[in-house]
Amino acid sequence: MHYQIIKQIPTYIGFAVYVAETPSGEQVVIKRAETELDKQKLQKYVQHVQEMQELVNEKLVYPTLLHYDGYELIMPFYRWGRIDEVGDKAVLRDLTLQAIDTLFRIAAIETVSMPSVEERLRFSRSSIVYEAISRLDRLERAFKENSLARKWVSGNKVEGAMDANGLIKNLTSWITDGSLEQVATRVAAPSLGLASHGDFTLSNVLLREPASSDAAIVFIDTRARWFSGLPWWDPVMDLATLLVFHCRFEPALSDLEHESAHVYYRLSEKEILNICFSSKSFQNWINHDPLWLKRLQIHLAIRLLGNISSQLTVASENQVERATIALGLFAEQVGRVRDTIS
Repeated sequence: MHYQIIKQIPTYIGFAVYVAETPSGEQVVIKRAETELDKQKLQKYVQHVQEMQELVNEKLVYPTLLHYDGYELIMPFYRWGRIDEVGDKAVLRDLTLQAIDTLFRIAAIETVSMPSVEERLRFSRSSIVYEAISRLDRLERAFKENSLARKWVSGNKVEGAMDANGLIKNLTSWITDGSLEQVATRVAAPSLGLASHGDFTLSNVLLREPASSDAAIVFIDTRARWFSGLPWWDPVMDLATLLVFHCRFEPALSDLEHESAHVYYRLSEKEILNICFSSKSFQNWINHDPLWLKRLQIHLAIRLLGNISSQLTVASENQVERATIALGLFAEQVGRVRDTIS
């Protein structure tokens, strides 16, 4: 496919993203993986989108894949932007409701190839522990392999650095001492849902058309855990992702950088939870998942833990300051988790 690059879109390290134009005048987005690891991530993303489009017949919810060759993916450019850039708070609430309702509706879809109820429950329980351990492992790898992360955690003199090593060990003891594994057997969902998103921030929900309360939306940058040939995710963890980034981390960055300059309105955690209860699909989900709120507290901590290493290793600027903010938010949430576990 021939195209002319128009501009580069800022993104995390590991990918290069461009807006380009084809000879016919159509604008597209080009996403290129820059490392072997990121090629694998891109391949998994393509696999997930293709599976969801075929599995649940939700072609309009996911982007059209125009071209993929292993390291480069081309998709339409959705020029109407992200839903968190909408300049009308009532419309933002309505679009957020639509996104949450779509998230839980797709998660609840049953297919003929589903594994047994018992297998799904075991996978659901193990997934809570897996998500926590994998993020802790990722942080420990960053401390070993990334020089900036090593300096930050050891307290060497880097601007804004602190001695985080002892604090992190204390804050993650509920993961390493078996407490999380025990509580996971009590609070796990009866089954994970189909992975309708997997990285559910409002910046990963785009508009297919001009912003209005009922405008069509697109889920981008989705991910999944694969089990029995199907993509799975806990939609309650996706809700945690939304709360972590939209309500906690991004507002905390406002004094550090102009991260939120393009976001006209921000919904509070209370507003988002109220929106959830306005969703029929959410209500249907929690009717069969009575301990969702306890699990939400755990998932909030897990997402905040993962955010520490992300800021140290893939943020393009202010890595130390961003990681320090993430650590502080994680410390606050751990107190709530320990109350849940006890």
